[in-house]
Order: sequence, then structure tokens, then C-alpha cells
Amino acid sequence: MKIGLLGGSFDPIHNTHLSIAIKAKEELSLDQIWFIPTGNNPWKDQFHSTKEQRLYMLSLAMQKDDSFHINRIEIDTDGTQKNFTIDTIEELKKQSPHDQFYFIMGMDQAQSFAKWKDAKLISELVQLVCFDREGYDRDFLSEYNFIFIHDNPTGTSSTKVRLGDLNHVPIEVKQYIIEHGLYLNERVSKRMSQKRFEHTLSVAALSLEIAKGNGINENKAYIAAMLHDIAKEMPIDETMEIMNTYFKENSHKPTQILHQWTSAYIAYRDFCIDDREILDAISVHTTASTHMSRLAKCVYVADKIEPNRPYDTSAQIAQAIQNIDISFANELENFKTYALKKGIELDQEFIKIYKTYRKQGE
Repeated sequence: MKIGLLGGSFDPIHNTHLSIAIKAKEELSLDQIWFIPTGNNPWKDQFHSTKEQRLYMLSLAMQKDDSFHINRIEIDTDGTQKNFTIDTIEELKKQSPHDQFYFIMGMDQAQSFAKWKDAKLISELVQLVCFDREGYDRDFLSEYNFIFIHDNPTGTSSTKVRLGDLNHVPIEVKQYIIEHGLYLNERVSKRMSQKRFEHTLSVAALSLEIAKGNGINENKAYIAAMLHDIAKEMPIDETMEIMNTYFKENSHKPTQILHQWTSAYIAYRDFCIDDREILDAISVHTTASTHMSRLAKCVYVADKIEPNRPYDTSAQIAQAIQNIDISFANELENFKTYALKKGIELDQEFIKIYKTYRKQGE
């Protein structure tokens, strides 16, 4: 068989990877394309999703083409041993001595090919294939016997996808990324100060703990917590524009709590979150409400007692992990006590919420 080999981190796989595979298969009359996700890339120090997540996204992306296959030779490498292409190819040649391999790469990779371990030997063991792009010098590659495919793949990259460009991944992969909260760290960090981001990470980590202890959906808890303050530092004019357009009934509320509604809106608009329970949890994380899901209680409590707060919350954290309903009721009590001590008048809405849930803390 004639088999194309396409290696990479695939963190995540995107449409350019797929278009390259399809084009190579057509141009070279290949029987199969093997996608080879790396386990320990010699050129990169870390991945942004787990091994299992990368493999699952690959499987989603290639499910419509029977000629596409995942080869786990690198990703199943034990320990921290780096995956060098020459080792992979030599092993594949041993396993399939009668197959002809075509190693596929982009021009950006080809530019550094001479620096690869045993580059000349690689070129003798497999047929090298490069997707040509304008503006690159390819004369120095002549000694490696490259086949050049002239194509103009999109400028999509895994980095761009991780930063939010989800329109260039298969719809199944996009949905998986959204539902599992993948790459939120990269996207959220770009939208807030370092101090706010550190708070957000702490709330998300605690939300996961609380969710796990209480049988609450952990993915939803993480996503809601990561996005609960996404609009906290939004300029006031933008905040009011969103409030007056989508949440007019609450636009008169104190400025410091408006971000719970605008954050829910940004989560929907910019992060494609359409899960009503997640959006509701974000939209009440500051004030609470008389209709709190256990997920909403989880985010509310985590926000109030996350360990970066300037006071000891260890006992409250332990209680929340054990029983979020009692913990939430007790946090309402703590706020009431604080407000009365500071001479802050409790509004009727809070009193109604307090009466609804406080009995659960008794």
C-alpha cells in the first residue's frame, strides 16, 4: 500500500490538517493517510490538552473518511522520551516492510528539515512530500528528494484555534472543545488582568473540587467558573450597552454586580456557550437568586471562598466539598452577618433569597 504519514501535535486537529491529507491522497494516489500524534515533541515542551483529548478530537475529525487512520506509535511512548521522526519511520518500516511511505509536511517544517535528526536517512527511507508556499526558498531541499504539492491551504493553525478561532475545525471537534472547556486558559487570560486571571483560575480549580465532591457536572463547573468574571473589567460604556440591550430590567442595578449578566452574554457570544445551566450559573454568581441550581451554588460559593482570599477559608472549602447545599446557605448567612456589621442595608431581593435557602444550613 501507499501510505501517507502526517505527524503533529494535533492540539487540536483543524481543517488545514484535513485538507492537506485529502490533497496529498488525491495527488499521490495514496491508499491511506496515517495521522501520527506525537507524545513528546522534541520541538515543544508542553501540550494544551491531554493525550486522550487529542486522540478523541482526531477520531471525531476523521470519522467520515475510511482511509484516515490514527497511528499511536508516538503518543503511546512511555515516559518523557522524545519522539524523533527517524525512530518512528524505522519502526514503521519494520512493522510494514512492504508498504511505501510518504512523509507529509508543510513548507514551514521543511525549512528546518536539515536540522532534523538523521535528515538524510529519513529521505532515503521514505518519500518526502512538502506543500509548497510562495515566499519560501526550496532550492536547498533538493538533496532530500522532496515531492512538492502546489496548494494554498488556509492560514489556520492550532494556536489560532486555541485562541478562539473555532470556525476552522470540524463541527464535531468544535462542539467537543466547547463542551469540555478546552483551551479556556489561553482565551480567558487575554481578556483580563493577571490578578483577575489568577482569581479566575483559583475559582475554577475550587469549583472542580466542589463539583466532584457533590456529583455536579465537572465540565460545566469548570467552564462556568472560568467565564464567571470574563466581563468584570469591561469598560463601563460597553457594559451599559449590553445591559441596555439584553438585560434592561437589571441595568439600574449597582455597577459592581452588572458583570454577572454581561459575563453570561460574553460567554454566549464569544465563547459559544449555549448551555442554559452554565449561563444561568454565571448570571447569578454575585447576587444569587431564588432559583439556584446546584451548579450555580457551586460557582457562587467557590467565588466567595476561593483560597486566594485574604482570610482563611479552609473550613468553608471542606464544608462545600462535602455538601454544597449547606455550604451555600451558610455563605448567605455569612454575607448577612457581614452586611449588618458594616451597616449595609439588605435589599428585599437578598432577603427573599436568604429566606428561601437559609433553612438548608440549619
